Amino acid sequence: QGAEAAGDFSARMLGEMTAFATQLPSIGLFLITTVLAIYYTSSRYPDIRSFLLCQLPQRLRPPALGMRRNINGTLGRWCKAQLLLTLLTFSELLIGFFLLGTDYALLLAFLIALVDALPILGAGTALVPWAIVCLLADDIPRGIGLLALYAVISLVRSLMEPKLMADQAGLPPLCSLL
Repeated sequence: QGAEAAGDFSARMLGEMTAFATQLPSIGLFLITTVLAIYYTSSRYPDIRSFLLCQLPQRLRPPALGMRRNINGTLGRWCKAQLLLTLLTFSELLIGFFLLGTDYALLLAFLIALVDALPILGAGTALVPWAIVCLLADDIPRGIGLLALYAVISLVRSLMEPKLMADQAGLPPLCSLL
């Protein structure tokens, strides 16, 4: 029964990888278009900024410039909070991998922490399938260890994220959580 489940899992994973591979041209086109748009926008930024400001009535220009500074400051604080959360996740992963005796612990912790930093994805994107494969391959202690590591990372992140975000935004943690 374990071999049949592993075969089903492998077939499903192959289907998912094939679906992802068919999306690669679209992803590549999106990335190239985004890079070009950023390049062209940044190379002509002063002209674009002047044009957009000229479109606003005179009385709205100072608030618009103030809003820009406010957005830039908030974005910088948000990035700092995300970096701290990523470093925390990296540390947890590294300690967990050393305790589990995982080869290439530093590299794996770094890569999974990067995945965790991406929106929507998280550490579970890598840890849960890895744990399932370990459990199906009769490596029960490692599979349980990976699931426990994921649980610790999720718990710590859900406790720390509102606090860090609130500190960076200058809000009480409860407001950030809401």
